Amino acid sequence: MIKLQIALAGMALAMTAQPAHAKRLYSIWNLVPQGEQGDLAGTTSLPIFEQSLVPARAVRLMADAVTDKGKTIPAGTELFRVVEETGKSAFCTVKDRSAGNAAKSLFIPALDKRPCLVDTDNDGIFDLSFNVFDKYGSALTPSGNLKKAKALQQGSAYEEMKPTEFSAGYRMTFRIYGKPDLSKLGVAVALDKGTGKAEEGVARTERVGNTVMAMNGQFTVNSIIDDRVLANVKADPSVVLVGDSNGGMAVVSKLPAFLGD
Repeated sequence: MIKLQIALAGMALAMTAQPAHAKRLYSIWNLVPQGEQGDLAGTTSLPIFEQSLVPARAVRLMADAVTDKGKTIPAGTELFRVVEETGKSAFCTVKDRSAGNAAKSLFIPALDKRPCLVDTDNDGIFDLSFNVFDKYGSALTPSGNLKKAKALQQGSAYEEMKPTEFSAGYRMTFRIYGKPDLSKLGVAVALDKGTGKAEEGVARTERVGNTVMAMNGQFTVNSIIDDRVLANVKADPSVVLVGDSNGGMAVVSKLPAFLGD
């Protein structure tokens, strides 16, 4: 699977030049710890810590919207905010991860296109849409061209929703591994893209002594005996996760200006 590059908290979000016809899209996610922090006991075979990924901003359709191609997006649909480096924003639907749909686009991701909606004058009604797809399998930020947005056949009002109520089910888990002498110590980070199955290998980590930094988490391992782990776990609540449409992610403590509200 694609290894998603992770920058440590505080690093500037990397930006590279994109073709004029397809500017990169970004999305912002808060990492919300599930369960306890502090001194924890676990095993090397199971995650010791988990965090939900919650969009920084999410909305819900108050009525059906109909695209220029006649596709209906039903009332109640949840959408999360994406932003161009120009500062223009849109709200995207989540990927359909049903078994049938996944099989259809297994080898050609571009076949699984879905709509994002745009409110051009910020009057609380979506009036444009454009298509996106998960170019690199990342659920966080889809790939698409906001400049190609076309008028909806039927617009729709939308309402802000509590981000914690966003039901896509994205989460990250953290599993500690290593030897009893703490050699080969590490933390395996896994991403669940709404399927209920977390896949490891999505993040780089940094180790200093018996402490491993992974995403916004600090994992200080006190001992590993057989498969039993004793560790102190802390998550930095000031750090957010930014995904981009080229499949990358970065954890940052300060957002670039164009990603502000």
